[in-house]
Amino acid sequence: MAETKKVTISVPKDAVSTLEQWKACGRIENLSAYVSAALRDRMDRDSAQDAIERTFGGVPPLDLVNQARAVQGLPPLSSEDLDSPSAGAA
Repeated sequence: MAETKKVTISVPKDAVSTLEQWKACGRIENLSAYVSAALRDRMDRDSAQDAIERTFGGVPPLDLVNQARAVQGLPPLSSEDLDSPSAGAA
């Protein structure tokens, strides 16, 4: 297991309530592990997006993005969607 460091973060109350419910019913083992995994997933996506943008010198062309989305079974993006900060979140 990787070395850990305890940090304090603020999380919306409704999210904590949901996580506590999930823990109580056994859906997740513990809140810390869930938040750590979610953070790692987001960091991995952001790193992948950075690598793609370095390769293309910026955001890839819309046609290539939509080809990749089609392979994943996702709907195409418009040019406005591609310019939004959440475009790489799909």
